[in-house]
Amino acid sequence: MSDRVDPPMDPVKPAPGEPVLDRLPAETELDELRAPDDTVLGAGQVGEQVIKCNRSGSCPLFARLDNRFGLCPHCPRACRGNRAVSRRMCCGSAAILSSMTTRRLFTIPISHYCEKARWALDRAGVPYTEVSHLQGFHLIASKWAGGTGTTPVLVTQDAGVLGESADVVAYANRHGPPELGLYGDGPGDREEIFALQRDFDEDLGPHGRLWMYHHLLDRPDLAKKYGCTGVPEWERRALPPLFGVMGRFISRKLGVNPDAAVESEKRVDATFDRVAERLADGRPYLVGERFSAADLAFAALAGAVLMPPQWGIPLPSPDELPPVAAAKVRELREHPAGRFALRMFEQERS
Repeated sequence: MSDRVDPPMDPVKPAPGEPVLDRLPAETELDELRAPDDTVLGAGQVGEQVIKCNRSGSCPLFARLDNRFGLCPHCPRACRGNRAVSRRMCCGSAAILSSMTTRRLFTIPISHYCEKARWALDRAGVPYTEVSHLQGFHLIASKWAGGTGTTPVLVTQDAGVLGESADVVAYANRHGPPELGLYGDGPGDREEIFALQRDFDEDLGPHGRLWMYHHLLDRPDLAKKYGCTGVPEWERRALPPLFGVMGRFISRKLGVNPDAAVESEKRVDATFDRVAERLADGRPYLVGERFSAADLAFAALAGAVLMPPQWGIPLPSPDELPPVAAAKVRELREHPAGRFALRMFEQERS
């Protein structure tokens, strides 16, 4: 596949009376965007938010899809294929760009990793617009926002595209008030917080998610009631007929099956026990004397098995869950680590 950038196309002739808002970049400007195929350039590198240009060579169909997925409102003219291009280059309109300067957080609204990102941004007072999608549809939105197909994805003007929840937490810490201090008061605290956050991200997060999916993938009523908060109306309408397909997709992608659910439950229990042991000396937080990214990560990712009322969107109560899942949620809520996570939501999630 060629690494070249096609030269600028002939200008689009505006309709009578229509103002010319912008133009396609000159070849010298394109030189600044040269990069390997499908590279997504950081916004700071090109001066604008970025997207992957579609491979079809034309925009009309993709314009309609982009509008549905909350991405770039393309103008109906051809785009250069196989390149990372700035929104200015694709849209050709400074007026459009001026409406897209707000940070945009692409999420699956019910996801605990997305709750982790929301919580960090909210706590830091960093403004953003949340763009929510159901499972499956999020793949397209994530990739077109510059991510890898997972959520959360935070699109910023100053730091490019952040596709990991830990990166969003770090971004929030940099942009929050000086007293926020999500990484402690010294190098020792910082290393310990990073280690705990990484452990929760790689162990508690995946296993809590798998266990809960195992118990909820046959409950379309709960998915429709709680999983659709903030998603486009067309996705909400598509959920009932596609629920079975989405369930099979999730099961295959995450390896959800009865044996895996049993193993995941054991891993969740082990993480809760380790956290409880750490808290046994009476410390108020996992590291140091104030709330940190470690506390945030544990509480947010434990939310998949605790269903806290203070979640960023409404979650089902234990009474609404299947009996086996409801019993486990109640058990974990009474666990010392579960009580700690719920206390973090009550005291620190505002």
